[in-house]
Amino acid sequence: MPEKSESTASSLGSTTVSRHKTKRQLNAWDSAFLYMDTPSTPMYGGFLHIYAPVAGESAARRYQRLRWHIEHSLDASPVFRRKIVRSPLDLDHAWFVEGADVDLDYHVRHYALPEPGNDEQLNEVYARIAVQAMDSNRPLWEIHIIDGLNAVEGVPRNGFAMFIKFHHAAVDGRSAAEITAVLHRTNAERNRITRLKPYKAMPAPPAPTFTKALIGTAERYALLSVVVGRKLADRIPTISNALTKRLLRDAVVSDKPIRDKLSVPQTIFNIEINADRCYTHLSLDLDEIRRIRTHVPYSTVNDVYLAVIGGALRTYLREHAALPKKSLIVGVTVDVRDESDRGKGGNHVALIRLPLGTDEADAARRLIRICKNTAQAKAALKRNPEAKSKGQSVSWSRLIPAPLLWLLGGANRLRLTARVKPLVNLGATNVPGPREVLYLDGARMVDFNGAPPFFHGVAMVINTTSYDNALRVSVTACRSVMPDPERMRECLRESFADLRQSFAGKANKPERTTKPKTRPKMPQKTAQVKNGTRR
Repeated sequence: MPEKSESTASSLGSTTVSRHKTKRQLNAWDSAFLYMDTPSTPMYGGFLHIYAPVAGESAARRYQRLRWHIEHSLDASPVFRRKIVRSPLDLDHAWFVEGADVDLDYHVRHYALPEPGNDEQLNEVYARIAVQAMDSNRPLWEIHIIDGLNAVEGVPRNGFAMFIKFHHAAVDGRSAAEITAVLHRTNAERNRITRLKPYKAMPAPPAPTFTKALIGTAERYALLSVVVGRKLADRIPTISNALTKRLLRDAVVSDKPIRDKLSVPQTIFNIEINADRCYTHLSLDLDEIRRIRTHVPYSTVNDVYLAVIGGALRTYLREHAALPKKSLIVGVTVDVRDESDRGKGGNHVALIRLPLGTDEADAARRLIRICKNTAQAKAALKRNPEAKSKGQSVSWSRLIPAPLLWLLGGANRLRLTARVKPLVNLGATNVPGPREVLYLDGARMVDFNGAPPFFHGVAMVINTTSYDNALRVSVTACRSVMPDPERMRECLRESFADLRQSFAGKANKPERTTKPKTRPKMPQKTAQVKNGTRR
């Protein structure tokens, strides 16, 4: 493991863990990824790291050195030795078993691109590896070393890539970023990793019995009934008053139907999908994003990112005669884990839905609308914290019984999610990346991209992470809805240029550190946007 010094990639939260074998049960989020898993929608995620070569080193020598480096890093993160043991008949949630043996011949693999070794070839290999089945009897991760990057944009000749692939039941995006931390350093020093202690294999703990699984799920049903019953009892007066007011209002204005602001249009992305994937990525300058932010009070980097993909999708769908009149709705995952959960893997997220402004031609107005919508969604998330009882937090993710989640997962297994009105049109994630430039045993990382899984009915997911003063945006999709990924890449580039041009030559507005007591006034040109300011 790297020594505790300035050379450790600490900004990602590098963690040291005990090697002793332990058991911990999956929460509902983790289990859901297991139950949604199908051959055409494997719940695999991953990060693609791209590196400049170490001078004078051959590809064969590099692979052997990196294999040694990975082997001597296995005890630095619990995910490397974590496997999943399912309960009989999935009656209860599965268990993480930590401390398992690792067969590097299986987990670490080597590829080489043919000439010319360009972006398109790299993206093809990445997309193909991403959906290859993983052995569920082993720790659910793989590392693929890809050589022959001789014509990839921004990468010196003889560069290489490392694709870290994982199952989302065991690792979410933030936990995967922590894995990146333990493999990298913030300087170019080499061969400084050593084992914590010589690893000694231990016998695996016994698998959960049928009786234990049955008791576990019965307890969850009982606890869920109690919690739901209490919440309903507490809210009966509130629900009664709300229903009365709604009935009276409807009686008065029954001729004015209530408009659903998050009406989700049907798009080419909301279909049944297969395992044929495509992938592309692009880097956006963070300094330029920060400059754009200064023109829209309270906007965030994530707001600018969403505005860019909104503009790109508008252009792409118009060219394919598939742009709906209503704005596309994106599902954005938000990490809600406590600090005490850092480094433990698994998933602790909430999902919010946001309009992407694909019905807005003006890039500046699109960004303003997105700022307003994200502010409202975050405020709503804060107003609805996790349920509490007698001052103690109740984790809903631990209360939901496995059979209920299995039935929900069946909606994806039976492709029902592609046959009903979509909840969202596509997914988007934003995973914080490393703040420093990183090195993999001496090789400088020049690019860093990720791709989360997706399911039937949502055939495109866009991910971003930050690295080396750039926002790294990647798009993964079913090939039937994005047969020309390089055109999508150009649409992202054009959308970003359009957003920059919208604010070119305008004086920057000073950053505010606190929110004003009154709402800021809307710019004159966007007065037609209803409530188009951020609170």
